[in-house]
Parts: sequence; C-alpha cells; structure tokens
Amino acid sequence: MPRWSACRQGADGQPACPAELAFTPVFYETLMLVRPQTPGPLRFAAFASGCSYRAPGRTLAGGTAGGLSRCMRSIPITACLPAWRSGRYACLLPESVLSLMTLPENCLSEPLCEATTQLIWRSGLSAPALSEWRKLLQSVAIG
Repeated sequence: MPRWSACRQGADGQPACPAELAFTPVFYETLMLVRPQTPGPLRFAAFASGCSYRAPGRTLAGGTAGGLSRCMRSIPITACLPAWRSGRYACLLPESVLSLMTLPENCLSEPLCEATTQLIWRSGLSAPALSEWRKLLQSVAIG
C-alpha cells in the first residue's frame, strides 16, 4: 500500500517543516477511499484547499474510483454522508473514523494509502497545556 505524506520531505525522506515549526509523528493510519458501488464518473468530497486528504484522494483514487473529476468542499466530515448517498461522490477517511460510522448500503470502502498524523507546534513554545498534550499523545502513539 502506498505511503502518503502531506508534508514536504527532506533529503533523508523525513517530513521537512519550516524552522519555526516543530513536529512529532503521533499515529500511522490507513486512509480509506469511500465511494458508491455504482460505476460512473465521481466527484471527490474534500475539505477546502490545503486539506491533507485532498491531494492523496485526487492523486491516488483516480484509477481506483474510475476517475475523479472535480472536488467539492465539504465541511465537516459528516457532511460527506449526503454526498455519498447521492451516488456521485467519493471521499477519503481515516480507517479509525470510518469504523465509527455507518455507511449507506450502496457504499464501498477500500484501503487507499497509509498516512502519518503529525502533532505540529511552534518551535520554542513552552506551555504547560502543550507539554501535557504531548505526553498524553506520546503515551498512546503508534511507532
């Protein structure tokens, strides 16, 4: 399964953030392509430009979904459900989120790629809430 990174990568293959940002990987997730069973041209339901799922969905799902045409902005994730039900849209969701949802009967889901969820903060930021949040995430982080 392909590995997707929404971040720019450095020469070492690791994510490259601007110097003013610090980051740590928190979760490795399987992104699932959710699409209607009916064949035909599909649109891609995604968040606004800049959404990290928008690019892999359009890039990687083209062949799988029979070709995706335009993107539709859809906020929040639950707003994608009516789009799926229409039989004309595909969407990309983390497997962990998809497992909490009940999909319409006419939908298929299939693994599309692996992705890393990063916690990103401003370099040098020292705040008790951030420190505790990082400790909590690191205690449950995968990898």
